[in-house]
Amino acid sequence: MGFVATPESGHRAVELGVGALARLSHRGGLDADGKSGDGAGLLIQVPHRLLGGDFAVAALFEWDARARDIVAESLATSGLSLVEWRQVPVDSNSLGERARESRPAIWHGLIARPDLDPNAWERRLYLARRHAERRAEADGVRMYLPSFSSRTLVYKGLMAGTRLSDFYLDLCDPACESRLAVFHQRYSTNTMPDWRLAQPFRMLAHNGEINTITGNRAWMRAREAELEPDLQGAIWPEGSDSASLDNALELLVNRGWEVSEALMSLVPDAWEGRGDLASAVRDFYRYQSIASRRYTAQCEFSF
Repeated sequence: MGFVATPESGHRAVELGVGALARLSHRGGLDADGKSGDGAGLLIQVPHRLLGGDFAVAALFEWDARARDIVAESLATSGLSLVEWRQVPVDSNSLGERARESRPAIWHGLIARPDLDPNAWERRLYLARRHAERRAEADGVRMYLPSFSSRTLVYKGLMAGTRLSDFYLDLCDPACESRLAVFHQRYSTNTMPDWRLAQPFRMLAHNGEINTITGNRAWMRAREAELEPDLQGAIWPEGSDSASLDNALELLVNRGWEVSEALMSLVPDAWEGRGDLASAVRDFYRYQSIASRRYTAQCEFSF
């Protein structure tokens, strides 16, 4: 995994991200068909020129035609306006047989900007997505939302990184602009390859295996009773360990934490008894070790 960034917004960052991802092909799992992979993806800023406006985007993997209605209703319930659905241009011939057989329909829901500050808009989008996910689960509708944001958009799927831009034609369009690109090539370890488990997730890309994941999820369930009802069930039960880390990061950020603060709390250094840490870093971890006992409603737990 990795990222690239450019001084100005343009197509160059997308090109660099696509190229860097392709050079990770030796790090990813590949099916016998030679095209299907364990998963690969790219996270970029919302490409406003490509989409024709200052929209937030609900990226949707749809295996059930009822999914778009659920997302639209959840947005309306949250006071947000869906402008239109855009069918994402793709080339299925670039996929291997395994990936093609399980491929969802892929849509972008374009969401109008409300009269809210950027952080409030992101929180409203987060709550709308969680509402849609709960509704889909209750109704037995299979769908997945790779991203749901006014800031970022995720393109990912069950292919090798060398074929991401062959499948997603947007990534070859000069109007697809961003100042950054986060890329990831997956090698499945404790879960089977799945369109939904390709990375990046909504806030991070992560390599490695979290061997305390069972305990982390159990602690989260134990603390959920102290969360607002709209925030309960934040950890996706079918997700990988990296997906659970992403879920926890999202939750903390949407409760007002800085991203850096949340990541340092979720993935802390082994800080006790070390003399090589800056005093400010050691003090931060000391404070968090106490605060986590007092403010369990903030669901602060360590991966």
